[in-house]
Amino acid sequence: MTIVNGQRTAVEAKFVEDWGSSLRNPTSPVGSKPWSAVKQTKMVGQAKKYSSGFEGGVIYHANSQELASHYSQVFNDAGVKNLKLVIAPVKN
Repeated sequence: MTIVNGQRTAVEAKFVEDWGSSLRNPTSPVGSKPWSAVKQTKMVGQAKKYSSGFEGGVIYHANSQELASHYSQVFNDAGVKNLKLVIAPVKN
């Protein structure tokens, strides 16, 4: 949690080593496994809680444009508002 423009705002990071094989990617080889589906569902639930529970909403940092693009649509479809996705590449 941080203060952005005078409002409490949740901050969360979701990083993947490789989107193509990530459990957060429903089309990856493990993406349809029950444990992956649970993680994907929990991510949406978390976004809903944070976006409605903090007046400033939630900012998600991701290192993958594919993750950000996919979950932007998923969050939108789930009715999640007050959310911002930011690409934050990881430097080795």
